[in-house]
Amino acid sequence: RTTNIATGVPGTTVFYFTGNRKQKLTGSGTAGGGRLGPITIDKTNNDSALQLVGVISVQGNLVYNAGLVSGSGGGLAVGSVNCYGTMNLDGEGTAGATATLPFHNLTVKTGAVVTLTGNLNVRNGLLIEASSTLTPGSRNINLGGSYDRKGTLGAYTGILTFDGTAMGNFYDAGTSVVFPTVVVNKSVPSGGIRFHKIVQVTGSLTLTKGQIRLKSGQYVELTSGATATGGGIGTYIGGPVRKIGNQAFTFPLGDTLLNDSVAFHPLGMSAPGAVGDKFEGRYFGVGQALGSAKVDSLESISGCEYWTIQRLVGTSNVSVTLGWNRNSQNVNNYDDMRVCGWNGTLWTSQGQSNLVINSGTGKITSIAALNFATQTSWAVTIGSRTNTQPYAILKRKLDAGYYSISNGKLMFRFDDEYNDPDGKLTFRIYTDLHGLIATSDQIASAYLPNVYFGDNRYLLNVMDCNIVPNGNVTNGYYILEVINEKNEHWYLRFKNTTNLSPNCSGSGGNQQ
Repeated sequence: RTTNIATGVPGTTVFYFTGNRKQKLTGSGTAGGGRLGPITIDKTNNDSALQLVGVISVQGNLVYNAGLVSGSGGGLAVGSVNCYGTMNLDGEGTAGATATLPFHNLTVKTGAVVTLTGNLNVRNGLLIEASSTLTPGSRNINLGGSYDRKGTLGAYTGILTFDGTAMGNFYDAGTSVVFPTVVVNKSVPSGGIRFHKIVQVTGSLTLTKGQIRLKSGQYVELTSGATATGGGIGTYIGGPVRKIGNQAFTFPLGDTLLNDSVAFHPLGMSAPGAVGDKFEGRYFGVGQALGSAKVDSLESISGCEYWTIQRLVGTSNVSVTLGWNRNSQNVNNYDDMRVCGWNGTLWTSQGQSNLVINSGTGKITSIAALNFATQTSWAVTIGSRTNTQPYAILKRKLDAGYYSISNGKLMFRFDDEYNDPDGKLTFRIYTDLHGLIATSDQIASAYLPNVYFGDNRYLLNVMDCNIVPNGNVTNGYYILEVINEKNEHWYLRFKNTTNLSPNCSGSGGNQQ
């Protein structure tokens, strides 16, 4: 057992904690009191633990080689350690130990110049006081709690990882701070880090678990060539993200006001034209308040969410990809979904060039690039096109009404939401006197494609000999019966008034 309550500057004698017996080091209990000179921890095994009690003040190199070191409560994280003077800090085991020594709180005191010679693991708070310097070099830093820099952070080329369970806070004395590699990997999705300063990433940003939350006026910026990967349930950036460069990019956005399970809503953009171009993206999990006016080709727009994308530098126009989640609206008819943009006066349709569907989530890409020459900032959201083409409705029971077609093409939809991911639909066509004239064991996807759900509409060409042998559906009244894999039946009475000859070389039909 060693207790140090002396004051003043220590000597250069190295304190070695070795052997196979339990040991205890008790600090003075006050920062700066009982300063120790150089310390080397090299215990024989984990059974011979070194327990640190109180506030430990060190003015000399601290080297951890091996063994179990615990705090005053017996936990695996060392208690509060204060660093003074010019010293090296090596918390990375080098003599058979695989773990990094976990400090609970680590403070680089005023006047101290600390250089990392091994990786650093701080479970609660890392404080760099004013007029002090911490130089990480190429060493990795793991932070389980908060970071506060009032002094100087020297050259850093390692990986900064935010882990642990707590929601930490990130403070910095400068207007912004630059890191090469940042990882967010909390042990629980509800954990994260709250940036109170602008953070710029020059290499890579990886979101594995947990969020980055941004205080008002702050943002995350990725420089040219920097990448962002990950994002998903409980893992996103809640606030504005900026990207510099000419690479296509996906902003890993979300809104902390939403439940973690549905908060992730990425925003993709096509590649800008110049290395120096800069764009900013942001997601809002609330309905837009810009206006309700829209072009005639749009039937509706989302009332629960929107994104913004702003061109800050450059002359490029980009197309966008919106990532919807289970909280999104208007995701009830995939084919009619459109990217919509606010042009300052009304909502316009930017089309649909690509659609990805994945069990309640998905992405939709615009056809047209947003024109940033007319406005440098766009609000975008998901909408639904106006379907002006007439269609019939298949019902569970046949009624007395009928639907008339004059070109041999029958468009219809089901009278309720129907989920058919396998596309196992069959159909029969009868004369009005119930004579069977056409049947299909399974409708091919070219004729009746898969139904996901909602107001999907289908086109069936009854004059096509590939569907109706010999073009038997000529002028007259007929009954269409559609059957799914559960042997559920839908019916429609229709009248064909076409005078066209049967098309015995054309294709059947497709989803509209």
